[in-house]
Amino acid sequence: MNEGVDYKHISITDLDAEISDIKLIGKGVSCKINQLNFVEQSGFKVDEFTTEAIVSPSGIIAQHLNVTTPFSKVDGNVTFLTNSYASLSNFIEDVKIRSYFNTTKVHFKDIYYFAPALNGLDKSLRFEGEVKGSINNLKGRKLSILIDDGTRFKGSADISGLPNANDMFMYVKVKELTTTKTKIESIPLFPFSDGNFIKLPSNFKHLGVIRFKGNFTGFYHDFVTYGQLKTKLGDVTTDISIKMNKGKSKYKGKLITNNFKLGRLFEMEKDIGSVTMDVNIDGKGFSKKDVDATLTGDIKKVVIKNYEYNNVAVKGNFKDQIFAGFLAVNDENVSFDFDGNIDFGKKLPEINFISNITNAKLAKLNFISSKNKLKTRFSTQLKVNLIGKGADDIVGNVELVNSRYYDKLDSIIVDNILVQSDFDSLERTITVQSDLLDAELVGEFKVEELSKYVQQFFARYIPSQIDETHEITNLSNDLNFNIELHNSELLSKLLFGGVKMSDHTVIYGDYDAEKHNLSVTGKS
Repeated sequence: MNEGVDYKHISITDLDAEISDIKLIGKGVSCKINQLNFVEQSGFKVDEFTTEAIVSPSGIIAQHLNVTTPFSKVDGNVTFLTNSYASLSNFIEDVKIRSYFNTTKVHFKDIYYFAPALNGLDKSLRFEGEVKGSINNLKGRKLSILIDDGTRFKGSADISGLPNANDMFMYVKVKELTTTKTKIESIPLFPFSDGNFIKLPSNFKHLGVIRFKGNFTGFYHDFVTYGQLKTKLGDVTTDISIKMNKGKSKYKGKLITNNFKLGRLFEMEKDIGSVTMDVNIDGKGFSKKDVDATLTGDIKKVVIKNYEYNNVAVKGNFKDQIFAGFLAVNDENVSFDFDGNIDFGKKLPEINFISNITNAKLAKLNFISSKNKLKTRFSTQLKVNLIGKGADDIVGNVELVNSRYYDKLDSIIVDNILVQSDFDSLERTITVQSDLLDAELVGEFKVEELSKYVQQFFARYIPSQIDETHEITNLSNDLNFNIELHNSELLSKLLFGGVKMSDHTVIYGDYDAEKHNLSVTGKS
């Protein structure tokens, strides 16, 4: 296999030249090349070459240069500066380039003859701008580049280390860069003859068209990127170090997002929505299966399970689809923290955490409806150990410790509330033990359906709650229940719409789904 042009043994065939205005100048010559085509023994071929040229020991100057090869077409002014003719034998290091190109197409199949390490790089680009320096220390200014895959670039670049791609160090100032996942993955990896390409996680396809403005510093496999990224999923500002090795990525730095659809990126839209944050990130992997990232910083807004949380301080890790760490939320309607983990990786999510809730405005959060517009406040310590996707398949327990309820009329303190949920075959049991009440509910019920039924029951049969519709939606399955009230004041405010019952009231009964019949017995 040929290894490019051998400057010590140049051999040209099929030469056809038309040269005029030949002048001898010192140890060199100037001329006008009206036509030149040839084939060099390496295989490099020139179909058309025109220029006004000067050749001397101090260099080669080509004004109004037009060169056409089987793969490239060059238009510009090019100067190769040398100390002597001998410099050409070490073209990569000893020849200094000063050039400006008009719209020019260059294919790396042609560049290969002068830089053999580029063998196998089957890419071309169109560009215009200024290029200067030696091949191993190039500088590009006022560059406008269109790669054959459609990637567009405007800016400047300093590149050292060519032609060895592994040693290639870049400082790129990006005025405009537009690309996509597919286009990036069309870029081959060195050594290019091996046929390996950059590989990004499949979920990066959701980013759509990627637009970047900023700086890029480092090697192609180990670099720092600083700037603004605009994607289909939202905007990202980065100051991040990224290292890539054998298809695996590590990253560390600062990440700022604005309404970025994080759940869409990780294909977890049911759990996570958009996020606006300013965090430090240290991790590896980009897909939901291999991501292992630690976040520290502030989340101004994040949507989880269709609820928007604001002003969240975060310090945690996301690995194996498990978030483990600490969150502190300072929302205008509630302050709470989270210390624990949520496992999204299993068929049924597992949730284990402790949360301290302070001054939750229950009416503002739509947990209660208050006709008297009471300014409610609720505080508690919440201990959660649950497995399940939603209210109808949850198994586990929730404990509320030292709960305090305040409004302008009352102040109520409850030491402990324990709610447990379990399944025996298809039948479900929910038990409640607390200073407020003890209760047990057994059956094949759905929580939302049952909640609606209870609300409609009160609206139909309790005088203070009667509405105009009197509608009741029947339950789908049988159930039975028993309740013993210990402190009905808070229950009246939170659950019964102001309907009051005496303490120590006992209520028990059952529902027959086939007959649509509710049987209730009580004593007080």
